[in-house]
Amino acid sequence: MSGNPNSTVGKLMDRIFPVMPDFFRMMCDQCDVAVRATTTFVEFMESGSEAALNEIRALEKEADEMKNRNVEALYKAFATPMDREDILRAIQALDYVINYTKITAREMGALHFDSDKYILEMAVLLKSGVEALQRGYGKLGSNPALADEDATFARNAERKMEQTYRRALVQLYDKEAHLKLLASKGEATAADAMEMTLDIFRTREIYRDMYDAADQLLEASRVLHDIVVKIA
Repeated sequence: MSGNPNSTVGKLMDRIFPVMPDFFRMMCDQCDVAVRATTTFVEFMESGSEAALNEIRALEKEADEMKNRNVEALYKAFATPMDREDILRAIQALDYVINYTKITAREMGALHFDSDKYILEMAVLLKSGVEALQRGYGKLGSNPALADEDATFARNAERKMEQTYRRALVQLYDKEAHLKLLASKGEATAADAMEMTLDIFRTREIYRDMYDAADQLLEASRVLHDIVVKIA
């Protein structure tokens, strides 16, 4: 029904049939922040710069505020263009991906740990998967059937992250390689062995953070697929 929104009738109709929030746009906005966060995350892995770490923190805060607004809009919405639970899952999964960029970068700083080739590879794959989600969620409002190929791309990125994670663990726990490294130091001390052990623990912690980030990428891709199945 059209008319003057400031009229008594218009105000009454707005109370009875409130305008539905643009949830498609909301999820696209979250994807945009997620792409910016993972892009900066890759930069941090490459440079370890304080500026990149600060930008990740700022983006995580921006994403958290956006998530809260979107959840509030969802709870207040009279109607939604898709399943409410799927919208909530999408909002949360996208936010969790961004959270893990901050968690991982912050722990690397706290542990005085530099990135390695496996961590960088997983970060690049995470960014690639999030970019696929951005493309997919962007299609839901116009051509949702095409979004499933992007969900599949994101799932494949998660699988590649898991494969990289497993390769990294194999190398991390290669006893012979560690013994050779100690032997190369000549008269290796107990302190050398302790430092190597602590480095293994530090590395394992960061690998696990990346694995958890991959889990959230997988969940976000599953939500996108579920939405496509229901509305396409």
